[in-house]
Amino acid sequence: MGLKVGKVLSGVGKLLRTLRVSGREVKPKENPGESSLISPDSAKVKLEGGDLEVKPISGGSGVSPLVKVVASTLISISTASAWATANASTSLYLKHLETSLTSESSKRSEYSSREIVELLTKLSGKNASGLLGKIQSSDGLRSSLSRLITFLKSDNFPRRLKEIAPDESPEVFSRKLLRDLVEVLEHPDRITQDRKGTCGATVAERALAERLPGEYVRILTDLLVNGKTKLRNGAVMSLNLGGLHNAKGERDTRYLPSRILQPSFTDFANGPFTYDDDKEIQVIKFSDGKSFTVHSSGLAAGEEADLLQALFGANYKLLEFSENSDYNKKILKELLKEEYRRGRGRFPVVITVNFVTDEELKRGVDGGHFLELKKVEENSVILSNPWGESPKLYEIYPNFKREGGPPREPDGSGRWGYIRVKDSDLLKRLKPLRGANNYLIVPEEALENRLTE
Repeated sequence: MGLKVGKVLSGVGKLLRTLRVSGREVKPKENPGESSLISPDSAKVKLEGGDLEVKPISGGSGVSPLVKVVASTLISISTASAWATANASTSLYLKHLETSLTSESSKRSEYSSREIVELLTKLSGKNASGLLGKIQSSDGLRSSLSRLITFLKSDNFPRRLKEIAPDESPEVFSRKLLRDLVEVLEHPDRITQDRKGTCGATVAERALAERLPGEYVRILTDLLVNGKTKLRNGAVMSLNLGGLHNAKGERDTRYLPSRILQPSFTDFANGPFTYDDDKEIQVIKFSDGKSFTVHSSGLAAGEEADLLQALFGANYKLLEFSENSDYNKKILKELLKEEYRRGRGRFPVVITVNFVTDEELKRGVDGGHFLELKKVEENSVILSNPWGESPKLYEIYPNFKREGGPPREPDGSGRWGYIRVKDSDLLKRLKPLRGANNYLIVPEEALENRLTE
């Protein structure tokens, strides 16, 4: 209801002055026959002579709801047959009325958009006012945030936290979670894989937070509350705790939501393997007790397609790049529909690239990397890099544009990880290397009906 006790004061004063009649019993009148306006749960509070009971109220239009709360409050004394007597003090009534209203509001599980902003700001210590428009306009974001906040304020949260992160304080954990969540919802481009090899999972996380923030928060909340969640294609994803249980001495600077989602995304997409986020290995165990370990935290192109399909509920295809640069260019510039070439598609298009320097490329170094293809320009492309590097890095370190990847520039938007790469630099990094092919991972709706050379 959002009732604020402070607003009751003006209405309470008149009522209490009416009640304070020496030696008389006073029974407030109800308003029978009128439609119900609000119906808080009945709540009893101990009085010196008995209980104060707040019951459901009713009232017509034109009267303050708070005045109706007071005017319709029936006072029952459980230890006596009388109603409240004249010597009940004003402060006592206000105290118990405040308790009853607080009791009612604490049970809420759904908040308005403005209330969510206020709660996020209060609970995280970070100004969340910039999220108001997104909460109001994004499908499902308000309800998902309401559910998460309700869980973090509940008695179940400390017990659940002991199961998934026993070394964490509930107050510190919830504050950091919400603070980081405000940041990634306002700036999805700042989501990063940090030092991990989870580029595939990070690309998917960035795309989900950008396009479907309500779904992003719903999945995060499900994993925290239930340890699993049902995705849009019907598949079930389980919580991987690796990001919450850091190895000794590990410095993981990813946002807390990313530390929950990226290991879970990887574990979901890699089939029978179990992902260890601390050691960055994937292990499959057989029935005979033997096991097989892959020393990588990355995903294959087909696994990335499965992950995107599950998260977005869209059918994805793999287009394989070849040695033929003209064909590779045709895939990027001709086979994608116009809205996708301009970066206006509903679902992300992901590309695998041998993301190495020119010198490393000459030496045959394999640097397979997932990026989101944001826009196809005349002689270049705009990519979203899950490294999430700040554009300022390119100003502070001029050589950064040629380090750890192909020659590139910030795209000018100010968003982290958004880079422009020339066609010539990109196309030679799409060629197969030692039998490992690169792919365009694309939703079916983005493709023109021309898939032959």
